[in-house]
Amino acid sequence: MNDVIDTTEVATTEALLVPAASEIAPERGLANPQNYGEQMDRWSGLIASRALPQHVKTPQQALAIAAMGAEFGWGPMKSLRSIYLVNGNPQMSAQAMLGLVYERMPEARVEILQNDNEAAKVRSCRGPNEPWAEFSFSFEDAKRAKLPSKPGNTWQHFTADMLWARCVSRMCRRMFPDVVQGCYVAGELEAVVEDAPKPKRGQVNESANRLLLGQAPEEGEDDEPEA
Repeated sequence: MNDVIDTTEVATTEALLVPAASEIAPERGLANPQNYGEQMDRWSGLIASRALPQHVKTPQQALAIAAMGAEFGWGPMKSLRSIYLVNGNPQMSAQAMLGLVYERMPEARVEILQNDNEAAKVRSCRGPNEPWAEFSFSFEDAKRAKLPSKPGNTWQHFTADMLWARCVSRMCRRMFPDVVQGCYVAGELEAVVEDAPKPKRGQVNESANRLLLGQAPEEGEDDEPEA
């Protein structure tokens, strides 16, 4: 019979809602006005379908995040799950940073030494014959950076998770800078900018220059470096 429906291949919900990665190439959308217009139409439809993460509010944001993720070899949907726009700044999740390390450096090792409401500590190495280094981020570090007092109470309700995220991002930037390429997790970049001294009119803001060059100091690093 000609009207028999073949059900041997059933499309997933994500496949129905989201076009294939080849159909949404974010890097193409920045190439010329025509491609940009096509991208805006596609992302507008996806946002209207509510199939995208809630932090993505506009098609322009979606395209910017997807284009950044494409530089790491990610498809659009993975990019939108891993990169967040915080006050206009794209910032990567700690899970995504660690995933990049495991993906691009399969011989790297990361061991969790502590993860509770007091502190997070990890040690890592780049390979079997490479030296180990330890990294930590404590609740005292968070208090010095005034993180628990910020709106949202995320630090109060998910203290161990937040400490782990800061510790892992610190470890990734120091031990694997070639992999994460200077990315920060949500909130870190704002803390650096807020702490930077405000220059007088006509003066060069050295802290801003260091930030742009990827040399900005991290929270709690004004004293001695970690072991």
